[in-house]
Amino acid sequence: MRQRNSLTIDGHDLGDMGLVILDGFELQLPEPKTYLVDVPGSDGVIDLTEFAGDIAYQQRSQTFTLAAVGLTDRAAQVLQTQLARLVHGRRKTFALGQDPGWTYTGRFALGTPSHDSGTTVWTWPLNVTADPYKIRDDSPLTWLINAAGGVTLTLPVGRRRVCPTIQVQRTTLVSHDGRTWTLEPGASRIRDLWLSLGDDELTINTYPTYSIAKWSDLGTTKTWAEIATETWATVAAGDTPPQASDTWGDHAGVTWATIGTRRWVELSHGAETGDEYAAYVQYDYQDL
Repeated sequence: MRQRNSLTIDGHDLGDMGLVILDGFELQLPEPKTYLVDVPGSDGVIDLTEFAGDIAYQQRSQTFTLAAVGLTDRAAQVLQTQLARLVHGRRKTFALGQDPGWTYTGRFALGTPSHDSGTTVWTWPLNVTADPYKIRDDSPLTWLINAAGGVTLTLPVGRRRVCPTIQVQRTTLVSHDGRTWTLEPGASRIRDLWLSLGDDELTINTYPTYSIAKWSDLGTTKTWAEIATETWATVAAGDTPPQASDTWGDHAGVTWATIGTRRWVELSHGAETGDEYAAYVQYDYQDL
């Protein structure tokens, strides 16, 4: 577990070099890019900030003060050389003990050290110009499911909209927000499919031609109202579901520990990489 005053850069904990971040800094949010058009002769302005569909942000700037104690002048110079070699002018990923679970990316600049005469305390200003969004440590989020007949995924999304990568083995229908696209085998990103903040739903059907039933199989007493909540694939399958879910008995001997990291939809619609009806969805979870 990281200490609150820790800074880890590209996997290197600066604490291992005897350095800590001094208190007194606050993580800065990125400034939004605003686009305001002044129209002569009219009141106010035209705000085009979200014209492209979302707010864009500036890079975020942050200055840390690194400190080390018990150093001679020579040891401080050696430490400065090591630190400069690691970060100065370089673009790196970094994680802060103050914000556990997230990774940032930015370009660093190491400043001139300071040292109070008669003490063994040395400090360095460390500036970073970072991307506006941070990435959750468990990214990329990945789903692997059997989507024969159609499966709806509920996907958590951070503040930054994402265009997920979807990989399938056969011609597949993908639906989102009232629109449907056809994917051919392979990995794809649909240019105008964007998942938005919150729990967003994405429906994937890797067997859209699945159909073994006729209207007459539904019986003469069936009404539209009675099947209004069913998917087309379920109706087409008649009494046979598009794919049979496992029962608890199918997993005798399995413990919670062995399946603790798997999602319910992955257990009920399990698949392996390369399965004919498998669908693979992946994206980064990013936030401010």
